[in-house]
Amino acid sequence: YIPRNDDNFVQKDQEYELMYADLNGWHSMGRKYADADSIVYDNVPSGAIYLLKNRTKGHEERVFEYKNGKQVWW
Repeated sequence: YIPRNDDNFVQKDQEYELMYADLNGWHSMGRKYADADSIVYDNVPSGAIYLLKNRTKGHEERVFEYKNGKQVWW
């Protein structure tokens, strides 16, 4: 059983792109296919704002940041 939702989560075998913004605008950390329900990107700059885009079928996008080790959605 899967409850009704907006299907806005990382899904295996779908392509994602992690973006981050700094004073010079948005930058891509590259595209990756999810191997599970999460994606790991290396060498991501700290202190930025981020956006994870689902390039396979996603439509909803939300900017987030990390504060005190926790993900904070805008």
